Parts: sequence; structure tokens; C-alpha cells
Amino acid sequence: HKTLVHFKKTYLQALKRTIIEGTYNPETPPQINEQDLIYKAPKKIELPDTKAVIFYMMDVSGSIAHDIKEIIQTTCFWIDAFLQKTYKDKLETRYIIHDTQAKEIEREKFYRITTNGGTQISSALNLVRKIIKKEYNPKEWNVYLALFGDGENISIDDNGVCISAIRDLTARLNVNQFSYCEINDRRNKYDTLFTTMQKYKSILLPNVRSIQIQDKDQIIDVINELFH
Repeated sequence: HKTLVHFKKTYLQALKRTIIEGTYNPETPPQINEQDLIYKAPKKIELPDTKAVIFYMMDVSGSIAHDIKEIIQTTCFWIDAFLQKTYKDKLETRYIIHDTQAKEIEREKFYRITTNGGTQISSALNLVRKIIKKEYNPKEWNVYLALFGDGENISIDDNGVCISAIRDLTARLNVNQFSYCEINDRRNKYDTLFTTMQKYKSILLPNVRSIQIQDKDQIIDVINELFH
């Protein structure tokens, strides 16, 4: 390709060839043959490794029964296994729990935590937002968020705060995917976060996914809906 030809070196090569052949004419430039062509060596560009982080956020308020917590923890395990296949040793995991307040804990505690207290879902989203801003540059990291709960919240108003936070995370902070799984067998009895997200689906980005399930037999549906 012409853009890959090193013109200065090619010209000098043609000049040397015509001198050797005895066809050199100082009044005219040498005719360049195919054997004279010298190409530029391709530049080696170091690209940053693609790294990924996933934040697991779990409601640990008093309404989260043992069977719901078991569904959440089992689902997190399989999501982790799925992402590990893609990113291998370049995947980080962070664990956030919340009742009316959110905090980060270690993986081992996440799988043993007891439940108690009220619920304010936005507290988890706000904590994650602070961590991402501080530690995860979107040019270097693929960021995944997975939020789990039974849909109960301190108020309908806080559901609205959650919608704003989700939009901010996915539109301004460039989170790759936000996934919400609600385990709730009391469908349509009150406004849960899931039903609120359905109402505002038109203003949420395509990388926001949500699913509502009732029992552990639907765990495979969660993986298929959120990560395929």
C-alpha cells in the first residue's frame, strides 16, 4: 500500500540501483521499480489491558428472608463464574450491602451476612457511584453493577432517586451494564423498584436490565436475561 512506502529510503535505493546499472542520469529522477520499494515498519502500539470490575449490591434489611438471601448469593456466584470466563484474572469484585445505609464488605462476609433493619436502596447506588468516580476510570475499566433485593424501599420517592442514580451511572459514568434482580412473590401489590424501573424504561439506557423472579428455580432466567 502506498501509505506504507518509505519514500526517502525507496528513492535512495532506486538511486543506488541506477548507479550500479549505469543508467543514472543526474538531470532526471530515477525510475522506481518494484524491487526498490522499502516499506515502513509497523508501529507497535501498546494498548491498555481490558480490566473489569463488578459490584454486587445486596439488600440486607429485615424483609430479606433466608430463602431470598440464598437466591441472591447463588445468583452472584454464577454471574461471577460467567464473567471470570471472559476476564479471567483481570476481574475485580466488590461487595456492597445496605439497609438504610450502605457499606462495603469482604466477599466472605457477603456470603454469611445476617439481615436486619429498614431499606434505602439509593444508599447502595450512591456509595458505588463514589467508588467508581475515585477508583475506576472508564477508559481503563469495564464496570458492571448487579443490584439484588426484594423491591421494598423506604419510600416511593427513594425509588425516584434510584432512577436518577441509575441514569447517572450509565450515562455519565459510562458503566457498561446495570442489572437489577428483584425477588418478590407479591407482584403488583405495591410500587417496588422493579415496577418503577418499568414505568421509566423509556428514559433508561439499553444497558440497564431488570428482572423480577419469585423463587430459586428461576436463577437460570436471571443469568440469561441479564448477561446474555
